[in-house]
Order: sequence, then structure tokens, then C-alpha cells
Amino acid sequence: MKVDARVGGKYRLQVQKDDGEFFTTVGTYREVKPPERLVFTWAFEKDGSGDEFGEVEPPEMLVTLEFRERGKQTELILTHEKFASIESRDRHEEGWTRCFNELGKFVGK
Repeated sequence: MKVDARVGGKYRLQVQKDDGEFFTTVGTYREVKPPERLVFTWAFEKDGSGDEFGEVEPPEMLVTLEFRERGKQTELILTHEKFASIESRDRHEEGWTRCFNELGKFVGK
């Protein structure tokens, strides 16, 4: 994982599935406003198996994370937009749901 969390900075997240296939997400931070808001682009590398930033597949999507104080808790609002298709949107919804379910298990301890 590479993260340069500042406006104009880039990130790169690489995941390898059990079958050896890589999924590598890259993007650029457009807004960094701690502790309230984080906005960044989201795209996949064509061949995400390397160690450095590679060629990106279109389209470039946009993710906005908003954090709102709710007493002793924090509400997270995720907006992921600019999908190439309904199928892509649905797959991302499934992925985000799995991520937040796992995060909930971790945070709930």
C-alpha cells in the first residue's frame, strides 16, 4: 500500500486473491479535510501485479467519504460515483458492504 494523503497526492492499494490474481486500485486525493471529508479518484490498474503505479483502466471514478460526529460515535457517509455500468456499480456496492461489515467486526471489539 502506498498513500500520500494530501491534495494531489496519490494512493495505491494492491490485493492478491487466493488464485494469484491481483486487484490494484489507484487514485489521486482531491480533497483532504481532517476529520470531516476525504475525496479521491478510484481506478484499477490494467496489470496490478507490479510494485509501482501502472497503466489505469477507464473510467476514473470518484469516492467521497464524509465523517460526522454523532455523540460518541462517528457516522460515515460513502459516495462512490461515475461508474461505467450498472454491473460495476453493483459489484462495488457488494465490495464496500463486505469491507464495512469486516470493519464493524473490528471496531465493535
